[in-house]
Amino acid sequence: MLTGFNDKTTDKPSVLTNQDSLITIAYPEKELINFLDSVGKLNPDIWANEVSFYPDSLFKNQKSLNNQLSETDFKTLKSGCKKKILAVDFVKRIFPDFQPDTAYFKQEIEEGNLPVEFYSFDADEDEFKHFAIVPAYDDGYSWECLVYFFDQNKLVGEHKVYHRYGLDLEHFKDNDNKTVFYYRQNFQSGSGIWWYNYNFYKYSDNAIIPVLNELQNANLQYYWSVRSYWLETSIVTTNPLTLKMYYYNEFPDRIEGEPIQILEDSTEIIYNWDNHQNQFIADFTNSKLDRYKILSYYLADNELLFINSQYKLLKDLIADKNQVKRQSTLDYLNEVKNEYYRRQRVKAGQ
Repeated sequence: MLTGFNDKTTDKPSVLTNQDSLITIAYPEKELINFLDSVGKLNPDIWANEVSFYPDSLFKNQKSLNNQLSETDFKTLKSGCKKKILAVDFVKRIFPDFQPDTAYFKQEIEEGNLPVEFYSFDADEDEFKHFAIVPAYDDGYSWECLVYFFDQNKLVGEHKVYHRYGLDLEHFKDNDNKTVFYYRQNFQSGSGIWWYNYNFYKYSDNAIIPVLNELQNANLQYYWSVRSYWLETSIVTTNPLTLKMYYYNEFPDRIEGEPIQILEDSTEIIYNWDNHQNQFIADFTNSKLDRYKILSYYLADNELLFINSQYKLLKDLIADKNQVKRQSTLDYLNEVKNEYYRRQRVKAGQ
């Protein structure tokens, strides 16, 4: 971790060395402010599109199916859902791509039956209009699973969900009385580091369409990054769909060693249904966050996006009379600027 710099008397950068013995430049304050200003003026889409590409691709490209079950197979399926068990041969025939874990479910396979989890999205579970099935699922063992979605006797979707600690599949009726379901997709997990998104989908015209992909929980602590941050989303209401986000950001204090909280707040965001785009669209009019600020909490290469989206906050911190906050902000900018130019040199082959 870099030591702090306090050189305000020169416009020339000096050299510091971090614990990994990598050369690090201590830029003068004027140059750091110029760096902040230059990043703050750029179009945030140049980072936002890259940061969101993978989670958006996964969200939008879950498999669509159009497999209609015979009357006999549908009757067998409904009976199995109620009993939470289906014959192995039936499961392999009905569910494409599914392969049971032959080690963990060895006994069940030998006996010819597999456990299944049944999720009804109807007011009456016996209706079997909209529902989901997860074959051979054990939330204490499985980190990921294939979830199969049905519209009555038609298999309409197969989703691969990496849940990490158990599938959390919920649903509600939208204001058009169509079924919306959602689950958490995990992208990173560890000590002091994790990242989940809410993925929302909607039943529409005998198909499932992706309607909203939003950050649910992100946590990153200092030993993983140059700043520490947290964001957690909860659902306030579903009509209209309203999410509440609590979040904070901290910089490390090179002087006293305690974290410096630069931002802690919460806000609500309303997501309105758009018939033309077939999506929930966020209304940030009365929110303290926007799309770019939310994306800056993704566990991705997003420090420049954070600087851009929180430009005013960082300018205010540098102007703050609290010298600890001021210095921690300059230290942060110094680290980001060093990393940025290291990468530029690598790209240039230097």
